[in-house]
Amino acid sequence: MLNTVKEKNPEHRIIFLKSWNEWAEGNYMEPDLKFGRGYIDALKQAVDEFNS
Repeated sequence: MLNTVKEKNPEHRIIFLKSWNEWAEGNYMEPDLKFGRGYIDALKQAVDEFNS
């Protein structure tokens, strides 16, 4: 998604995060016992790299 919005004007670079804690569907960002903050940290790293 970052690549999808990178050509847009900064004020139009909006991405919605679908799931914070949709455990039943298997997609979640919230920290857990197995990965800790891994998903959140990976997202932050990707956004930081995109913005640099």
